[in-house]
Amino acid sequence: MSSQPVTDTRLELRSDPSEITHIVCCRDPEWKNTWCGADADHVNPAATDLCSMCIDVATQRLPSFLANEPTICPMDFERCPDEHEVDLRILREVSPD
Repeated sequence: MSSQPVTDTRLELRSDPSEITHIVCCRDPEWKNTWCGADADHVNPAATDLCSMCIDVATQRLPSFLANEPTICPMDFERCPDEHEVDLRILREVSPD
């Protein structure tokens, strides 16, 4: 995983399985803009339903998004980080400075 500097921007952590969640690129310096263009102000790992517009963008940017193969990042064309690395990033995003 490339080491992007973590910004001062922090997001709220929510746990709402009924919420529709949006996709952000794990390597974006800030997780403020989702792939469908919605503004993000929180992270909700409990959500299971993805925004259909985000899915449309993901399948265009990441042909392997819905396939059973490694996903390549459209930002740097490297393999996307594993779930553990993404979880660590979530912790950084929701933790106070």
